[in-house]
Amino acid sequence: MANNCNNWISFVGSKTSLNRLEKKLKTYDNSTYFTEWSEYVIGIGKLDGGEGFKKKYGTNYDVYYMYGTKWFDFFIEGEDNLLRVYGDSAWSPPIKFVEEVCKKFKLKAEMDYEECGCDFGGRAFFDEQGIIERKDYSYNHWRYIDNYEGWEDELSDRFADEDLSLEEALEEHPYAKKEEIENLFFGGMAITFMQSVRFLTDYLNGDSYYKTSYKDQNLVRAKNQWALYKSLRNNVKPPS
Repeated sequence: MANNCNNWISFVGSKTSLNRLEKKLKTYDNSTYFTEWSEYVIGIGKLDGGEGFKKKYGTNYDVYYMYGTKWFDFFIEGEDNLLRVYGDSAWSPPIKFVEEVCKKFKLKAEMDYEECGCDFGGRAFFDEQGIIERKDYSYNHWRYIDNYEGWEDELSDRFADEDLSLEEALEEHPYAKKEEIENLFFGGMAITFMQSVRFLTDYLNGDSYYKTSYKDQNLVRAKNQWALYKSLRNNVKPPS
């Protein structure tokens, strides 16, 4: 089973060209292979069950990935001079397909893609001549660039789950500033410590703030938060 690569493509151009492209894109379910369909879309093949491209190129494994992927499960949204195509492809992004589409229909495009299992993400730009720029990163680095809040949340969760020490995080994310990672780590420690104190204070004050469903629940909460705080603290190696 292939890993799913997530893709977001925005085509920009004349409404006439975009309408022609959209009509071609909607024929995907009538095809058998992505290579067969790609060549039909760009006007150099037919929807013939793959017979045409197999005679032309043979049947070795690479033929099925000639346009970047083996299949593309996508959705279409159109508005004025913009056509958005987004969905999942097998293993890798259909970059070659997008490039050939831009050349065929005289369009410009921007494409984002990511796949965590194969550890990559990036962005590519196209004009009527083809691809003009492509930037590839590791998956985590791409998340840092494209979705910083999501990157922060994921790293914070890994700290909270004791899945990652501070030193491991610094080694795993060399593209990030040291203080960014330290703030996430020590910020989580501080919040956990304060929450432990708050639960304990409420327990000592007769459970006046946090609702409880059994006796000593706030004490149990305080102990749990304290245990988590100690675990996080233990994940910090003392300075050498």
